Amino acid sequence: MLAIQARVPNSNLAAGFAARWNGNDAAASHVFNALSWLFPEGERFFVAVAREVAAAVPALPPAQHAELRAFVAQESVHARQHQLYNDNLLQLGFSDVVAARVAWLIATSNRMAPLSRLAIVCAYEHYTAALGDFLLRHPQVLSEAEPRLALLWGWHAVEETEHKAVCFDLYRHAGGGYWRRVLLFLLVTFNFSLMFSRQYWQMLREDGALARGQRWATARRTLQLVWGRDGFGWSLLRHGLAYWRPGFHPWQCDNRVLAEQWLRQHDDALHRV
Repeated sequence: MLAIQARVPNSNLAAGFAARWNGNDAAASHVFNALSWLFPEGERFFVAVAREVAAAVPALPPAQHAELRAFVAQESVHARQHQLYNDNLLQLGFSDVVAARVAWLIATSNRMAPLSRLAIVCAYEHYTAALGDFLLRHPQVLSEAEPRLALLWGWHAVEETEHKAVCFDLYRHAGGGYWRRVLLFLLVTFNFSLMFSRQYWQMLREDGALARGQRWATARRTLQLVWGRDGFGWSLLRHGLAYWRPGFHPWQCDNRVLAEQWLRQHDDALHRV
C-alpha cells in the first residue's frame, strides 16, 4: 500500500485567488469551490470519530495505530487548508449556505452509536476517495486551472487515496457489519448530494452565472461536467455501486500507481509534516 504521509502544498492560499480560477469557467471552478465548504468541519468530525472508536478497540494492531496517526495528521492539514480556501471565498462575497446543515448533521450523528458514526465517516471517505481517483485519472479537468489551485486539489486527491482504507479497516476491526455500512452509505449519499448541490447553485447564482442569457449555458456546462463523457458523476456512480458488494474493500480500486506518479511530478511543491 501507499505510505500515508501528511504534507502541506505550496499553494499560498492566504494570498487569495479568483473565484473562477479554473480556466475562467464558473461551473468548472464552483464544482470544486462548493466541495471545499464541506471539508473543514467534516474533516474534524472524521478525526474525532476515528480517535474515539480506536480508543475503545482492544488490541488494535500497531500498524493500524500508525496508519490512524497518519490519517489524523493528513485530515488536520486538509481542514486548515480548506479553511483558508473558504475564507478567501467569503472575502470574495460568496455565502456559506451549508454550515447550519453540516452542524446539524454532526450534532445528530453524535447521538448515534460510535460504530454508526464511523460507518458515516467510511461513507464520506469513500466519496472523497472516488473524487480523488477521478482527478488522478482525468488530470485534464485541471489543465487550465491556476497552478496553485491545481496543486491543492491534486494534493488532496493523492492524500485521500493514501488513507482511503484507514477508517474502513478500523470499522471492520471494531466489528462493523455490512448492513450498517450500506444503509448509512445511503443516508450519506442523500446528505452529501443535497449539501453539494445547494452550495454549488448558490455560488453560481452569486457569481452571475445564472443570470438571464447565461443560465442555460451554465446548466449545459454543469451537465457536461457531471454526466459528460469524462464527467465525475460516472466515477461516483461506479464507486458507489462497488461499495454495496459484501466483500468490498477500498483497495480493490488499486490506483497507487497514479498517486505515486503525481507525487513524483509535484514533490518539490510539497512540504512534509
